[in-house]
Amino acid sequence: GLLTAGAAYVLLFVGSSVAGLLCLEMTHNAVTAAERTTVTSTSSLSLQAGGILANLTLGTLAVQAGVAAAWGLSAAVVLASALLFVRMPVTGSSRAPGPAARAGSG
Repeated sequence: GLLTAGAAYVLLFVGSSVAGLLCLEMTHNAVTAAERTTVTSTSSLSLQAGGILANLTLGTLAVQAGVAAAWGLSAAVVLASALLFVRMPVTGSSRAPGPAARAGSG
């Protein structure tokens, strides 16, 4: 049981790290350099507010409705927030285009 819980813990944080890196990369590419500081600050504030809200509500929910209900609500919130990236604009990419392919032979 302890080994399974440890493996699940490591898997959770590895998955969160990969998702966080992808989120940061998408955000970095979607905004201009002038907007980047504001977007980063807004992201940090929303993360902290979400942490406070989760700490105040999920423990109470787990006690009253069970741990499965708290995990289910957490999963629904994460899925809903991930769907916000579908609407993220593609413009404003800071990456330079790669070299053009050469036509013909030789």
